[in-house]
Amino acid sequence: MSNPLLINNFTINKLSITLSNGKKLKIDSGSVASLEYAETMMSKYLTITLKLIDTTSILSQGIYGMEPVELVMTDNVNKVTYEFTEGSNNGILYVYEIHDKEILDKQKTFTLELCRGDALDNYSTRVSTAFKSTTPTKLINDIIGGVLKSKKTIKVQDSVNKLSFVAPNAKPYEVLTWARNKFIGIKDGNKGGQFISAGYFFFEDYYNYNFLPIDSFSSKKDVTYSFVTGNNTGGTEQISTLTNIKQTSGLNLFNNFEKGYYSGRIDFFDLVNCEVITKKYNIKDDYSKWSKLGSNDKLPKIYDEVLSKTQTRLMTVVYNNDLFLESGKLVTKNRTPFEQIVSQSITRFGTFTSQVVSATAYGNLGLNAGDLVTIDMIDPDTKRDATYSGKYIIFGVDHIFTKSGGEGRLKTKLTLVRDSFGV
Repeated sequence: MSNPLLINNFTINKLSITLSNGKKLKIDSGSVASLEYAETMMSKYLTITLKLIDTTSILSQGIYGMEPVELVMTDNVNKVTYEFTEGSNNGILYVYEIHDKEILDKQKTFTLELCRGDALDNYSTRVSTAFKSTTPTKLINDIIGGVLKSKKTIKVQDSVNKLSFVAPNAKPYEVLTWARNKFIGIKDGNKGGQFISAGYFFFEDYYNYNFLPIDSFSSKKDVTYSFVTGNNTGGTEQISTLTNIKQTSGLNLFNNFEKGYYSGRIDFFDLVNCEVITKKYNIKDDYSKWSKLGSNDKLPKIYDEVLSKTQTRLMTVVYNNDLFLESGKLVTKNRTPFEQIVSQSITRFGTFTSQVVSATAYGNLGLNAGDLVTIDMIDPDTKRDATYSGKYIIFGVDHIFTKSGGEGRLKTKLTLVRDSFGV
């Protein structure tokens, strides 16, 4: 007898497509060969990939792009439902790409790429607004709620600094992506108000738009789920077991040197005042200030002895100090330390993603990008690996439903990151 946890852990409650001729078709779940839902901390919007089987040609010949799609799906084990309908905060989905059409015997298969309406509006909208002394809260609400008129919930944390700038006829999401490395995330009251960490993430998950400092993720306390690695015997044990563990990125000094994650030099050119300010930065100047997921707060020897003397990447930033930045209230009397914000955001992001692990989990729609999970890494000798075990942030998540022999199963692929070793 098949283990009930291995099959039918996922239900497509509703699937309908309104064709270009206005006819609304209800799609039987049996016509779904596969479904993939994806969100990541580096992607501005979520996507859904739908592979359909068509035995009548009505679908394959009636879809050209921009068709509205309603979808409701449920994780039967974790009791989580994702809803993309007229009445939901996410609204309905739209077809933005059609590919991989095939004719097999008496049926056709094809794949649809779906996104929310906000993402389509982003590509057909431009922002050329002047923002004066704006905070992260005001900026994202003006863009998401005002320009895109989205109903979706926004999670945002204000910064120590504010920005003044003119959006250069840019897409709405691009404005937020551009601004995310120019805000100072968290203020340290114990150090005379000195900022701790520069750099934000902007991304969409099922529940929210997120515009949050990098440190807000590395200082998380609430664990969404706990996993263990290794073989399992099936049954309920598999729900908390990670398989196919692979460290996709560990240490690549050449790559990190070129990206300037450890040290570098940036020449900031003020177009109005014709001034050039050179900023040299080094990771060891700020590393101890940042919140980190692991317990190890020390840099390897190479950072202290080699990179403190060498700038591995040279960059140039052109800006307008009179318009682009709020006048100084932070560190200097006349200038917001824009140079320090930009340079530190580079090293902070590089550190945050210094360890990347991929893994496969039992299907769980309760896992979202940005969630904190803990993992007990088990060595071949059945002992816990104290170096790689501990806290990780879900950097990306793919919930994948596939069907074979009339039975369907949901699995979840995770991309996990963290910024230090140790539990």
